[in-house]
Amino acid sequence: MTNTEKKSPFAESALNLDNAFTELEQLSGQIERLELESDSGLERAKQLLGKFAECGQRIGEGVQVLAKSLEESRARAEAAANVVSARALDIQKRQDENDQMLARFGTLGESVRKISETIVQFKKPAGEKLSDEERELLTKQLPELDSQLSGLIDEAQGLRVDAHQLKLKSIERNADSLSQTLLSARRKLGSFA
Repeated sequence: MTNTEKKSPFAESALNLDNAFTELEQLSGQIERLELESDSGLERAKQLLGKFAECGQRIGEGVQVLAKSLEESRARAEAAANVVSARALDIQKRQDENDQMLARFGTLGESVRKISETIVQFKKPAGEKLSDEERELLTKQLPELDSQLSGLIDEAQGLRVDAHQLKLKSIERNADSLSQTLLSARRKLGSFA
Protein backbone atom coordinates (compact mmCIF):
# COMPACT_ATOMS: atom_id res chain seq x y z
CA MET A 1 0.00 0.00 0.00
CA THR A 2 1.43 3.37 -0.96
CA ASN A 3 1.44 6.37 1.34
CA THR A 4 -1.26 8.08 -0.73
CA GLU A 5 -3.70 5.17 -0.36
CA LYS A 6 -6.02 5.42 2.62
CA LYS A 7 -6.34 2.38 4.86
CA SER A 8 -9.82 1.14 5.57
CA PRO A 9 -11.09 1.74 9.12
CA PHE A 10 -11.15 -2.03 9.66
CA ALA A 11 -7.54 -2.48 8.51
CA GLU A 12 -6.39 0.51 10.54
CA SER A 13 -8.06 -0.69 13.74
CA ALA A 14 -6.71 -4.23 13.22
CA LEU A 15 -3.20 -2.87 12.67
CA ASN A 16 -3.42 -0.65 15.79
CA LEU A 17 -4.65 -3.60 17.83
CA ASP A 18 -1.85 -5.81 16.49
CA ASN A 19 0.73 -3.14 17.43
CA ALA A 20 -0.76 -2.91 20.94
CA PHE A 21 -0.54 -6.70 21.37
CA THR A 22 3.09 -6.61 20.24
CA GLU A 23 3.85 -3.84 22.71
CA LEU A 24 2.05 -5.75 25.48
CA GLU A 25 4.22 -8.82 24.83
CA GLN A 26 7.38 -6.69 24.84
CA LEU A 27 6.42 -5.04 28.14
CA SER A 28 5.63 -8.43 29.62
CA GLY A 29 9.09 -9.69 28.65
CA GLN A 30 10.78 -6.59 30.08
CA ILE A 31 8.87 -6.91 33.36
CA GLU A 32 9.75 -10.60 33.58
CA ARG A 33 13.50 -9.95 33.14
CA LEU A 34 13.64 -6.94 35.45
CA GLU A 35 15.88 -7.04 38.56
CA LEU A 36 13.71 -5.98 41.49
CA GLU A 37 16.44 -5.92 44.18
CA SER A 38 17.50 -2.32 43.53
CA ASP A 39 15.54 0.91 43.97
CA SER A 40 16.04 1.78 40.31
CA GLY A 41 14.82 -1.71 39.31
CA LEU A 42 11.72 -1.28 41.45
CA GLU A 43 11.10 2.21 40.03
CA ARG A 44 11.52 0.86 36.48
CA ALA A 45 9.10 -2.02 37.31
CA LYS A 46 6.42 0.48 38.43
CA GLN A 47 6.88 2.48 35.20
CA LEU A 48 6.60 -0.69 33.12
CA LEU A 49 3.50 -1.80 35.07
CA GLY A 50 1.91 1.60 34.33
CA LYS A 51 2.73 1.24 30.63
CA PHE A 52 1.44 -2.36 30.70
CA ALA A 53 -1.87 -1.15 32.20
CA GLU A 54 -2.13 1.64 29.59
CA CYS A 55 -1.41 -0.85 26.82
CA GLY A 56 -4.04 -3.23 28.21
CA GLN A 57 -6.54 -0.38 28.22
CA ARG A 58 -5.63 0.47 24.59
CA ILE A 59 -6.15 -3.18 23.69
CA GLY A 60 -9.60 -3.16 25.30
CA GLU A 61 -10.53 0.01 23.44
CA GLY A 62 -8.96 -1.37 20.24
CA VAL A 63 -11.04 -4.53 20.49
CA GLN A 64 -14.17 -2.39 20.74
CA VAL A 65 -13.10 -0.24 17.77
CA LEU A 66 -12.23 -3.37 15.78
CA ALA A 67 -15.60 -4.96 16.64
CA LYS A 68 -17.42 -1.79 15.56
CA SER A 69 -15.35 -1.58 12.39
CA LEU A 70 -15.95 -5.27 11.70
CA GLU A 71 -19.70 -4.76 12.10
CA GLU A 72 -19.61 -1.78 9.73
CA SER A 73 -17.59 -3.80 7.21
CA ARG A 74 -20.04 -6.71 7.55
CA ALA A 75 -22.96 -4.32 6.95
CA ARG A 76 -21.24 -2.90 3.84
CA ALA A 77 -20.51 -6.41 2.57
CA GLU A 78 -24.14 -7.40 3.16
CA ALA A 79 -25.36 -4.30 1.30
CA ALA A 80 -23.00 -5.13 -1.58
CA ALA A 81 -24.25 -8.74 -1.60
CA ASN A 82 -27.87 -7.48 -1.75
CA VAL A 83 -27.04 -5.26 -4.73
CA VAL A 84 -25.32 -8.15 -6.51
CA SER A 85 -28.16 -10.52 -5.66
CA ALA A 86 -30.74 -8.14 -7.15
CA ARG A 87 -28.53 -7.57 -10.19
CA ALA A 88 -28.03 -11.33 -10.59
CA LEU A 89 -31.82 -11.67 -10.97
CA ASP A 90 -31.74 -9.00 -13.69
CA ILE A 91 -28.85 -10.77 -15.39
CA GLN A 92 -30.65 -14.11 -15.25
CA LYS A 93 -33.83 -12.55 -16.65
CA ARG A 94 -31.83 -11.01 -19.50
CA GLN A 95 -30.09 -14.32 -20.17
CA ASP A 96 -33.46 -16.10 -20.24
CA GLU A 97 -34.79 -13.54 -22.75
CA ASN A 98 -31.69 -14.02 -24.88
CA ASP A 99 -32.00 -17.82 -24.68
CA GLN A 100 -35.68 -17.69 -25.68
CA MET A 101 -34.90 -15.50 -28.67
CA LEU A 102 -32.03 -17.77 -29.71
CA ALA A 103 -34.34 -20.78 -29.43
CA ARG A 104 -36.90 -19.04 -31.63
CA PHE A 105 -34.16 -18.17 -34.12
CA GLY A 106 -32.93 -21.78 -34.07
CA THR A 107 -36.45 -23.13 -34.71
CA LEU A 108 -36.90 -20.61 -37.53
CA GLY A 109 -33.54 -21.58 -38.99
CA GLU A 110 -34.52 -25.24 -38.99
CA SER A 111 -37.79 -24.44 -40.81
CA VAL A 112 -35.86 -22.38 -43.37
CA ARG A 113 -33.42 -25.25 -43.88
CA LYS A 114 -36.27 -27.68 -44.60
CA ILE A 115 -37.99 -25.41 -47.12
CA SER A 116 -34.61 -24.63 -48.73
CA GLU A 117 -34.07 -28.33 -49.34
CA THR A 118 -37.39 -28.44 -51.19
CA ILE A 119 -36.66 -25.31 -53.24
CA VAL A 120 -33.12 -26.30 -54.20
CA GLN A 121 -34.39 -29.21 -56.26
CA PHE A 122 -35.92 -26.70 -58.67
CA LYS A 123 -32.75 -24.66 -59.09
CA LYS A 124 -30.82 -25.48 -62.23
CA PRO A 125 -27.31 -24.45 -63.19
CA ALA A 126 -27.01 -21.35 -65.37
CA GLY A 127 -28.23 -21.98 -68.88
CA GLU A 128 -30.37 -25.01 -67.98
CA LYS A 129 -34.14 -24.87 -67.83
CA LEU A 130 -36.69 -26.85 -65.84
CA SER A 131 -38.14 -29.86 -67.59
CA ASP A 132 -41.85 -29.93 -68.23
CA GLU A 133 -42.29 -32.44 -65.38
CA GLU A 134 -40.26 -30.25 -63.00
CA ARG A 135 -42.22 -27.16 -64.06
CA GLU A 136 -45.53 -28.99 -63.48
CA LEU A 137 -44.36 -30.22 -60.05
CA LEU A 138 -43.20 -26.72 -59.14
CA THR A 139 -46.50 -25.24 -60.28
CA LYS A 140 -48.36 -27.68 -58.00
CA GLN A 141 -46.05 -27.03 -55.03
CA LEU A 142 -45.68 -23.29 -55.57
CA PRO A 143 -48.75 -22.16 -53.57
CA GLU A 144 -47.72 -24.31 -50.58
CA LEU A 145 -44.06 -23.19 -50.77
CA ASP A 146 -45.14 -19.57 -51.14
CA SER A 147 -47.41 -19.91 -48.12
CA GLN A 148 -44.61 -21.50 -46.07
CA LEU A 149 -42.16 -18.77 -47.11
CA SER A 150 -44.71 -16.09 -46.25
CA GLY A 151 -45.13 -17.58 -42.78
CA LEU A 152 -41.36 -17.78 -42.28
CA ILE A 153 -40.94 -14.18 -43.44
CA ASP A 154 -43.61 -13.04 -40.97
CA GLU A 155 -41.94 -15.05 -38.22
CA ALA A 156 -38.49 -13.61 -39.03
CA GLN A 157 -39.88 -10.08 -39.04
CA GLY A 158 -41.68 -10.71 -35.76
CA LEU A 159 -38.47 -12.05 -34.27
CA ARG A 160 -36.64 -8.93 -35.48
CA VAL A 161 -39.24 -6.66 -33.83
CA ASP A 162 -39.14 -8.61 -30.56
CA ALA A 163 -35.33 -8.59 -30.54
CA HIS A 164 -35.37 -4.83 -31.17
CA GLN A 165 -37.73 -4.29 -28.22
CA LEU A 166 -35.43 -6.34 -25.99
CA LYS A 167 -32.36 -4.54 -27.37
CA LEU A 168 -30.80 -7.81 -28.52
CA LYS A 169 -28.97 -6.24 -31.44
CA SER A 170 -27.22 -9.35 -32.75
CA ILE A 171 -30.43 -11.37 -32.92
CA GLU A 172 -32.23 -8.37 -34.43
CA ARG A 173 -29.62 -8.10 -37.21
CA ASN A 174 -29.66 -11.85 -37.87
CA ALA A 175 -33.47 -11.95 -38.01
CA ASP A 176 -33.50 -8.98 -40.39
CA SER A 177 -30.91 -10.65 -42.60
CA LEU A 178 -32.87 -13.90 -42.60
CA SER A 179 -36.05 -12.00 -43.45
CA GLN A 180 -34.32 -10.35 -46.44
CA THR A 181 -32.96 -13.71 -47.58
CA LEU A 182 -36.41 -15.27 -47.37
CA LEU A 183 -37.96 -12.40 -49.36
CA SER A 184 -35.30 -12.90 -52.02
CA ALA A 185 -35.94 -16.66 -52.06
CA ARG A 186 -39.66 -16.02 -52.44
CA ARG A 187 -39.03 -13.78 -55.47
CA LYS A 188 -36.71 -16.35 -57.04
CA LEU A 189 -39.23 -19.10 -56.45
CA GLY A 190 -41.79 -17.09 -58.35
CA SER A 191 -39.32 -16.67 -61.21
CA PHE A 192 -38.86 -20.46 -61.46
CA ALA A 193 -42.51 -20.81 -62.36
